Amino acid sequence: MPVEAADAALPPFSVNYALIPRPPLRRWGRSSQCAQMGSTLLLDECYETQGAGFVELLRACDDDRRLAGLAERMLKDARPWVRSQLLAYLETPFDRPGHHPLVKRVFKDAERRGDLDILTRCLVGFDRAVRRKLVRRTTYDWQSRVQIEREELILPRRGLLAKHAAKHAQAKPVQPGRERPGMALFSLATRLHLRRRAWRFFRRLGFQKPDGYVAAVAGIARRFTDADLGAGHDLLDSWGLAHILFGDSEALQFQGTWINVAPDRTLADLRPAPAFAALWQAPAAVPHLLALAIGGQAKLVRTWAFDWLKTRHPSALAGLGLDDIRKMLDAEWEDVRLVGLELFAKHPQVPTLTVQQWLGLLQVSDPAALAQIVAAMQAHVRGSRLAHAEAVAIACHRSVPVVRMALAFLAEKRWDGPAEAEALLGLARAACPALAAELGAFLLGKLATPERYRVEHVCLALDHRLEGMRTAAMAWVDAHRHVREDAQLWARAAESPYDQVRCWLLRALERFAAEATVSGDQRRLLWATVLLGVHRGGREKQAAVRQLTTAIVADPDGSADLLPLLAAALRSLRLPERRAACAGIATVLVRRPALAPRIAELFPELDCSQVVLEAG
Repeated sequence: MPVEAADAALPPFSVNYALIPRPPLRRWGRSSQCAQMGSTLLLDECYETQGAGFVELLRACDDDRRLAGLAERMLKDARPWVRSQLLAYLETPFDRPGHHPLVKRVFKDAERRGDLDILTRCLVGFDRAVRRKLVRRTTYDWQSRVQIEREELILPRRGLLAKHAAKHAQAKPVQPGRERPGMALFSLATRLHLRRRAWRFFRRLGFQKPDGYVAAVAGIARRFTDADLGAGHDLLDSWGLAHILFGDSEALQFQGTWINVAPDRTLADLRPAPAFAALWQAPAAVPHLLALAIGGQAKLVRTWAFDWLKTRHPSALAGLGLDDIRKMLDAEWEDVRLVGLELFAKHPQVPTLTVQQWLGLLQVSDPAALAQIVAAMQAHVRGSRLAHAEAVAIACHRSVPVVRMALAFLAEKRWDGPAEAEALLGLARAACPALAAELGAFLLGKLATPERYRVEHVCLALDHRLEGMRTAAMAWVDAHRHVREDAQLWARAAESPYDQVRCWLLRALERFAAEATVSGDQRRLLWATVLLGVHRGGREKQAAVRQLTTAIVADPDGSADLLPLLAAALRSLRLPERRAACAGIATVLVRRPALAPRIAELFPELDCSQVVLEAG
């Protein structure tokens, strides 16, 4: 059939276009403009009221014209809050689109006024903005017909353009997909220019004001972190830092834009060779070098400072005070602690340290440093130099080597008088789990003798928070009859908050039945706490059931409070406990048949008639 004929055969139809749903009209940029207007209003309000979160709102704004006006206002505003917010903003990465005028105006104004705080942060930020990547490239040699692999440093051109380029109509706005992590403010050429310009100010400072140069550039070096210098080529991209630390190094070639390694040299050949080396060799530079060596955030900076001190200021390191060495031993970084240990071992004042100074050194947290301090203290300190309270304070340390040394000091001293006994009670603050048992044995061996026994001393160890101390106390009670004969001790043990002590008391009630005098109420409390301890099993529960059975048979009139305790064992999920409870109930029925109605009422799930008949 022809097409025309087929079309003619179709029935006529009409379309009502008013019924077809249409998509809403898209007004390009309206929603983003409204959001931008809201963010700028919040930014202005936060600026006027000195509100919190100003830096976050500032970084969220991408209107370059508003940011340019805000920069002018902030530079003219003399409020301390404004300056603190500006410094906090310069600590953040320069990676927000539209912030070109803000950063440039702040930098140029600080350069004009010589503001070192702002210029220091700008130099660090500009150095961080240039980071090359090490890539492998493969080329094919057609003559030898082999592939050659080589490594090259490349710099991705990830510069953010201004989002609202009113003065530059040819500039393209930043697309949303391009605003990804790793992009940097300014173009590549501008970043290279800014980092050279920032260093140029400090270079001129070294010529014009040499007295303030070292302090200024030391503040720059302290701001670099290990994340900024994670790879070797990151140092080559840090234009200002490389000049500060290795400006006169023969292993580096400083060209117009880039820093390269000299031919036949590697980064391993780098030695401290700073620009303006004469200023770093002056005695006034020693405090700044020590601050870099101890508080530098990058290992490269700390190593550089230590190497320069060892070669140029050896007397300064040799004469370093113990307070500074203590700071090094408490440092966050291991390399600083190792240098501190080396200096401590060679320090001439170590043999003449006072007891208080030794106690201060024992507060070091690094285990390696603490072990060396303990070895030095054992070599130069005798127990007779320590007061009783000082020896006890050392014994309350958490470290095993320190507590072992303290035990030797404690053994050298006499503990006869009441004042000495009062000082020994300080072992209640013992914090070393590994040696808690030895400390407990020493404590009770001095205070729990028949001549000086007091129940408070034993309970001090029996209710100690360390398990080893409680174990030593329980063993001490088991081995000494004069302690077991104290009824007050058993009463206090029954109320112990530790399940370990209560279970031990159950076993002791069977072994020392003649000596362990515990009242009925305390026994009921003890049995209840053990049987209701549903978080664990153990033979102690079976022992509690046996003791309950014996008590019920011995005193059937007082069984009203004891029989319900058997329910916890009878309805337990553990088979040994249920068996023990059934055996106990059967024993009670056999020996006290009069309790059968009461047992049938409490335990309806049991058929006690057969047991009663057989007993009868």
